[in-house]
This record gives sequence, C-alpha cells and structure tokens, in this order.
Amino acid sequence: EDYEKAYDEFHILYNRSPNTKGYAFGLVNSLIKLDRLDEAAELAAKNMEYDERLVPIERGIYLDKGNAANRDKKYHEAEIYFEKALEILNAKN
Repeated sequence: EDYEKAYDEFHILYNRSPNTKGYAFGLVNSLIKLDRLDEAAELAAKNMEYDERLVPIERGIYLDKGNAANRDKKYHEAEIYFEKALEILNAKN
C-alpha cells in the first residue's frame, strides 16, 4: 500500500520532469518493491545517464532474475539474465 502510494507520487514527478535526478531513482525503487522488475529494469536503463545510482540497480535486477530462473531450473533464461548483468558491468567499467 505504501509502495503503491510512493509509486504514484514518483510517477507524477517523473512524468513532470523525467531528467531530474532522483525521480527515476524513486520510481525504479518503487517498482522493485512492487515486484514489477521488468518495468524497473527498463526505466533504469533509460535513465542511467541522468542518475548513475541506477547502474547497480539495473544490474542487480538482472542478477536477481537470473538467480530466480536458475532456482526454477530455467537455465537458458538464467543465462540470458546473467549475460545482461555482465554487459551492464562491462559497459560501466
């Protein structure tokens, strides 16, 4: 309930000023708490140039998704997520 409210507030702020540092960060974190990881990863990727704090968050989302797929024995899916996490790591180093 509180995360949904935070999402609503950050969504308004982000739509009003998408390049403002912090708005995408708050929105991404709200999406993560609401378990909307695909949306969070997409938004983080789109806004990394405005807020560098989103880089490890996006990488972490893909690592979490890879670990979940691995636990579910969806190895090909896990490999795809781990590769995305490595691409982000290599691109930012």
